[in-house]
Amino acid sequence: MLSALHIWPQRHVIWHKAWADFRAESQRTYLGYLWWIIDPVLNTILYFLVFGYFLSRGDADFIPFLVIGIVGWFWFSQSVDAAGRSIWHNANLLRQVAINKLVFPCSQILNGLLKFGFSMIVVVGALLLYRFFPGVWWLLLPIPIIVELLFICGIAFLLAAIIPFVPDIASFVPYVLRFAFFMSGIMYKLEELPELGQTFLYYNPMVHILEAYRAVLMYETAPDWGPLGVIAALSIVAILIGATLVHRFDGLYAKRIVS
Repeated sequence: MLSALHIWPQRHVIWHKAWADFRAESQRTYLGYLWWIIDPVLNTILYFLVFGYFLSRGDADFIPFLVIGIVGWFWFSQSVDAAGRSIWHNANLLRQVAINKLVFPCSQILNGLLKFGFSMIVVVGALLLYRFFPGVWWLLLPIPIIVELLFICGIAFLLAAIIPFVPDIASFVPYVLRFAFFMSGIMYKLEELPELGQTFLYYNPMVHILEAYRAVLMYETAPDWGPLGVIAALSIVAILIGATLVHRFDGLYAKRIVS
């Protein structure tokens, strides 16, 4: 299980690759880095029109509530999807260069973290616009960020280890993420749901992570530490298992990977 530590000497490679990918993505468009700010704004407008306006959901604070959910969710979904496919997508490189395979998912996760940082500008802007000003509770913001990062790494490492041998999983991931999107309380509050619905959503880790963001940024209260602790612990176990699988299959990827 200590194979997860083998990636530490490659930290400079991970940062270089993540930053190179981040710059390359931004240079493909005229607006560049601004897209990481524009994207959550456009998504917020879209879901506000559908759920806030046409379906009359949400209250006066629906915009910051929605922005926090969208930014938190898309960091998770985009990072998991990209990192989960990363070893599989680099099949040709694996056949040419000997490299720690965890570099690929880690660089994609770091790339997603950079985008998340830009998107947080939109979150702060929406909060200030609706008069949610910085306070002592904002100091707890790193807690849900760290928990979500651990959760992303856990899911991504497991997918990255397995997808090269079973590529069909990569085709199912977007559907699972799309379903989870509507089951994560992004557009609605849990207390608005029937009791059965609340019980069902309680077992979705992203529900608790997004609620933790809102607790410290909007409601000036501590997050629910119990679920966050469980998510963090299970995520660490998943990280260790995923990293161990990648290390164990290291010599097989270049030979058996389906590209």
